[in-house]
Amino acid sequence: MDRWMWVSLTMEVVLILPILCMINIIHVVEQGIGCILVFEYSYFLMEVEDEQNVQRSITAAVKHYQASGTQSNVMKLIHKAFEDHGEDVETLCPILVDIVKDNQIKAPYKLLNRKQQSLAFEALAPS
Repeated sequence: MDRWMWVSLTMEVVLILPILCMINIIHVVEQGIGCILVFEYSYFLMEVEDEQNVQRSITAAVKHYQASGTQSNVMKLIHKAFEDHGEDVETLCPILVDIVKDNQIKAPYKLLNRKQQSLAFEALAPS
C-alpha cells in the first residue's frame, strides 16, 4: 500500500470514528436497559410462578420482551434521546431512567395469586 493510500484510509477512519463510538454507546445503553427490564420481569416470574429454574424464567422474560413490542419501543426511545441530546450525560441519565420506568414489563393480573392480587389492589387504591 502506498503512502497516499494509507493517508486516505486513515482520514476515512478518523472521520467515521465518532459515528462508530456513538453507535457503540447506544448499543451498550440498549443492552443495559434491556437487561434491567428482562431481569426484573424474570424475578417477577420466579416469585409469582414459584419458579426455581432461573434460566427458564429469564428465557421466558426475554421472549416476552421481544414479542410484546417493548424492545422495539425502548430502542426507538433510546435512539431519539441520543439524537436529541447527543452524549450529554447530565441530560441523558434522567431520560434513560424514565425509559426504564415507563417500559417495565407489566405482569398480567391473572398470574397473581389471591394474596398478591389483594396486595396489588391495595397498592393501587387511593389513600
